[in-house]
Amino acid sequence: MEPHWESPGEMNLDLSVARRFHLTERLGLQLSGEAFNVLNHANFNGPNAGLTVIADARTGRPVFNSPGFGLIPSAKWARFLRLVARLEF
Repeated sequence: MEPHWESPGEMNLDLSVARRFHLTERLGLQLSGEAFNVLNHANFNGPNAGLTVIADARTGRPVFNSPGFGLIPSAKWARFLRLVARLEF
């Protein structure tokens, strides 16, 4: 288990477990399980940085026309689990 940070305020803790079984002399089975973002910490995407400016037709003054500016509309993936079986021969 090793936490790593990808951007400010973002944290992921990933976990991996594996086990190998010998079925015969030349045949083996490997089972592994992986969990990404084990703590299910909410990692948000960056804020909306699109800002448009138009000129008011009557006064000529600038009008900032971006109601979503500075808002964070989405988040990154939540907890993700994966189980893998691998047959080795």
